[in-house]
Amino acid sequence: MISKDFNKFLSDKQFNSFKDLIEKQLFRAAELSSFYKNKFRFAGFDAKEGLGEFSLLPLTDKNELLKDQNATAPFGTNLCVEDSEIRRIHKTWGTSIQPLYILHTENDLDEIYSIGSECFRTAGIGEDHRVIHCLNYNMWSGGVTDHLSIERAGASVIPYGVGKSKKLIDVINELNVNAISASTTYMEKLEQTIRAEFSFDPSELGLKMGLLGTDTGLQKSEVRENIEKTWGIDAVFSNFGVAEIMSVFGSESLKKQGLNFIAGDSLYPEIINPVSLKPLPIEKGASGELVLTSLKKEAQPLLRYRTKFLIEIIGEADTKAGMFRFNVTGRSDDVLVVKGLEIYPEQIRTLINNHPDILTGNFQVLLEEPPPLDELYLLIEVADGVSLAEKADIKVQLRKEFRELYSIHPVVDFLDEGELAEDIKKSGVIKKLY
Repeated sequence: MISKDFNKFLSDKQFNSFKDLIEKQLFRAAELSSFYKNKFRFAGFDAKEGLGEFSLLPLTDKNELLKDQNATAPFGTNLCVEDSEIRRIHKTWGTSIQPLYILHTENDLDEIYSIGSECFRTAGIGEDHRVIHCLNYNMWSGGVTDHLSIERAGASVIPYGVGKSKKLIDVINELNVNAISASTTYMEKLEQTIRAEFSFDPSELGLKMGLLGTDTGLQKSEVRENIEKTWGIDAVFSNFGVAEIMSVFGSESLKKQGLNFIAGDSLYPEIINPVSLKPLPIEKGASGELVLTSLKKEAQPLLRYRTKFLIEIIGEADTKAGMFRFNVTGRSDDVLVVKGLEIYPEQIRTLINNHPDILTGNFQVLLEEPPPLDELYLLIEVADGVSLAEKADIKVQLRKEFRELYSIHPVVDFLDEGELAEDIKKSGVIKKLY
């Protein structure tokens, strides 16, 4: 059974509702999902015997899902609906060379919009706002899904996407836009465009609100203060989510005192110790990895899904729709967030290993501050005998490949063969300088 002792913010009514929904989703997954049938069988778990001890239910992580989709392309075996019931297909970005495909039914989408719109309303969005939405529409969930959630919150939305920053300024002026949805790093790029191409200050655009939540940049007080001062806006962390389970489920209120966990009865939250994987009580001051179970998802239900996000519980929600407030403190894996995009060390390694005649394969990422990062700094070993001309050529080639594959422009410095090996042993592939 799930235990109310593990969540101090649940009422008895909420607890009983969650318990019933978890059991229904568990039985459904055991019946319809080959992925979970095999997972349960391997773990010795029999869904027919009831829920039992919830913490003994095996965890699920993204690597399992990626392997499953790779083995049974394109969508894997965790598919619980007929093909005719699928209404939309998204994919994740940057988490792997292979994307994870995300499928939604009509009911799935309605639930996403319901939760997402509540998050945006919590952030202060309503009928008085005309929002220009500057997130990627290219199969990424943050584009079209967040767009439609903002619409359901009552605002009018202009679907702009990313790129063409100079034209964006013209659109904002022409259509009297008063709110922008973007990443913190995109706002920095936009500021640079205005200062280089136009003869006015960003605050003169007339924007009043910034919905900035695709990265955790606003949790740095200096980032928020700079954006608000530069643009003259309320910068709100409005749309924290995990695409494969729920596009948006976390939002600040205008008090800006942490993210409210807003998921109604769609998600059951846990926090675990990321090393021991033992569950921890959700109470003020608790820290751990956020684990979520989708209670109403039809197409691809996820049970005890490891989000890899580390959070700290900071208190009760400051909105009626929320369960508790939390801050994101990092990730339990080695993901690097560079200008709003995620990249993993293994992706870097794969690219470097494509040049074995010139590069040894040893590399190190230098972190001058905690992610999210503005720049990716790489030290890369070159093989003995490589000429200066070859080094110059491979540097250009590497930057081109990073740009084409990952939309990232790294700063690359070379070291001679053998110079990195000992430091990697001491500090690892990711070296923190802060």
